[in-house]
Amino acid sequence: MSMVNDKAYVRVPASTANLGPGFDNLGLALNIWNEVRFQVTGEHLVVENHGLLSDYIPKPEKNMLVIGAKKVFEACDEPFPEGLRLESQIQIPVRSGMGSSAATILAGVMGADMLLGNPLERGEILKIVGEMEGHYDNASASLFGGLTLALDRPAGTLVRRYDVPPYQLVICTPKRGSSTEEMRALLPQTVSLQDAIFNIGNTVAVVDMLRSGSITMLDVVMQDKLHQPHRLKLIPGSEQAIEAARDAGAKAVALSGAGPSLIAFCQPDQAAQVVGQAMIQAYRQAGESATFLITTPADTGAQAFA
Repeated sequence: MSMVNDKAYVRVPASTANLGPGFDNLGLALNIWNEVRFQVTGEHLVVENHGLLSDYIPKPEKNMLVIGAKKVFEACDEPFPEGLRLESQIQIPVRSGMGSSAATILAGVMGADMLLGNPLERGEILKIVGEMEGHYDNASASLFGGLTLALDRPAGTLVRRYDVPPYQLVICTPKRGSSTEEMRALLPQTVSLQDAIFNIGNTVAVVDMLRSGSITMLDVVMQDKLHQPHRLKLIPGSEQAIEAARDAGAKAVALSGAGPSLIAFCQPDQAAQVVGQAMIQAYRQAGESATFLITTPADTGAQAFA
């Protein structure tokens, strides 16, 4: 095998994970996209970032886009093209709970796969990204789009994808950032049987309600006892912002991934702008600054073109 294409273009959506009780298993693709152009030219690796990270380019050994691409060439026993040029247009905020690291790795993997003529199956692509991430929720949502349930087991990785209605999603991000590693370190290693049963039932209900569009009780079943209580305590103003979103009409609110962003679910005809402004005001009253954006679920996943 050798390189088939000298160019590739990849689009990858953001994602929100957990959705309350579905810790490390549930993901939802978001209509916020990163785009990366690959071109084999010149003699040296060149990486350019535009958009949100125009001033930030990690060294190649720490650049997840480059590392993801190299994983594919290694898996295919092919030399990495040192003359590769990577140009990214970044719209997914980093350290925000919107799956930026999974999207970056996935873009690198899919771009390299396209350069090599698509030797990898979708399951193999997911395995590479999931192993690098340590979990499959964001990776599966960004790869397949829609709502995904991803389980990694010794017998293999199981992924189920579901269509969801075009909810209005308000994502509110406080200025104080946090990393997934920091937030994961807060979590206890054991939980009670009652809490496990609580989350299992709620996870099943969240999937059912999001699929059907019958989300009257979504806020009830989106409650969690495994991770959110520990994480919210370290995000000043977040609990007040959750209550403000509910009071403003949001059908449910949860941490987006490990946070610090919150994601509020609104019906398509609801005034999502009002919910976002209410959350901003709640953070302000708590002495914190925040921003919000409004998006919808992405019904398509990552795409690669030669």
